Amino acid sequence: MKKVGRKSKYFIIVEKWNTILELAKFGYLDEEICQYIGIGKTTYYKYLSENTEKAEAIKRQKIVANVEVENAMQKSAVGFEHVEEQLEYTPGGAEGKTTVKVVKKTKKYNPPNVHAGKFLLLNRRPTKYKERQEVDLRVVDKEQAKKEIQEMFE
Repeated sequence: MKKVGRKSKYFIIVEKWNTILELAKFGYLDEEICQYIGIGKTTYYKYLSENTEKAEAIKRQKIVANVEVENAMQKSAVGFEHVEEQLEYTPGGAEGKTTVKVVKKTKKYNPPNVHAGKFLLLNRRPTKYKERQEVDLRVVDKEQAKKEIQEMFE
């Protein structure tokens, strides 16, 4: 006798497993993956907690996505060279076919991106580089402070 009722949500995860891995590889968040395949976060997390191999596979895919972004950010922060190809087309004439006449390759340089560098430093070394500097304005010795101020203006 055939079972009656709806399919298990786990069945949807198993059925769309390759899609889930691809989404994780492209950097989608767990919430976005759940929404895309049509299940709740609770079901998704419960499935992954019961299937540790699958959870590890998703972690690996997310690491790949993060490393690719970090490498691109690093490359942008320090500047890089790349080759740009430009195609020139010639009209086909009597036959009506357009053909590629010349492929020009040009070496170009992208200068360092200051914002990418700032972002990397703020996030990789937060103790050394901060968005906001903290300055202690309390004066311990008033006489010493007065001397230092006078020396600055002399």
